[in-house]
Amino acid sequence: MQVFRASLLFASALIALFIGLLPSTVSEEIRTTGRVEDQRCICTFIPPYIAADSPRSNSVQCPAGNSEDVPFLKREIEFLQEHHIANRKQLNFQTERLQNVSVHIWRLEERYRERLGQQRTWEVRLLSLIEENKQLRGAVFQQDESLKLVTSRLESMTRELTYLRDLNWRIQFRVQEESLKNKMYRQSVEEIRKRLFAAEGDVGEFLWALTRVLATMPVSARKKLHEMVALAQATPTEEPPEMAGKPNAAWEPIPTDASEERAEFVATPKPRRRSVKKMLGT
Repeated sequence: MQVFRASLLFASALIALFIGLLPSTVSEEIRTTGRVEDQRCICTFIPPYIAADSPRSNSVQCPAGNSEDVPFLKREIEFLQEHHIANRKQLNFQTERLQNVSVHIWRLEERYRERLGQQRTWEVRLLSLIEENKQLRGAVFQQDESLKLVTSRLESMTRELTYLRDLNWRIQFRVQEESLKNKMYRQSVEEIRKRLFAAEGDVGEFLWALTRVLATMPVSARKKLHEMVALAQATPTEEPPEMAGKPNAAWEPIPTDASEERAEFVATPKPRRRSVKKMLGT
């Protein structure tokens, strides 16, 4: 914009110089104010003429100037040239700065694109991490539920094991009691067995003696003994309470046949007493 203004001022000054139609009164209307500081030009220019292609019909023809206006125009042209040079330097400086700013902006855009790509990748990773976190939470919840089930199962198994341990102690105590009773029963059975062996020996001796006695008795005595036994069986007797309800052993009478009496008597040998120790050993 400043270059355009400077070129416009320079062109208008050249036109006024070559035509020479600007009077002193008109030249006074040219107002240029400006200063040069730090190679920067600040100026304001009001064109002293109306363009030829102006649509206004009341245009005024500028009168011709004189030779007194030439030094003034030269000074103005020099001033405009200085302003033009200052503006061009300022334009070059600003163009260079603009180029630097453009490069910096381009670099910032590249960094922004890179950061935007990184941000997108991080967003994708964050979304994946959120999804994995949800899955892990679900897995942890399932593990917690399964752990609760296992804990309840362990508690029930612990209660069952405690009950089984108490039951095992009771069974062991009962087994010990039964073993003691069994031991006592074995001792009593051994004693009964010893007594039975002794009674068998006594019964054998008694039968042997009875056989010897009966063999020496006459037939009439045998018959009389048989009648006494039959009478004793016919007479009702009170049984002891421990023998009530039990059938009596069938008694076989002694044979009294005369042919047997006439036959040669064969004496029954005396039974030999068995040793209790040998019987227990066998």
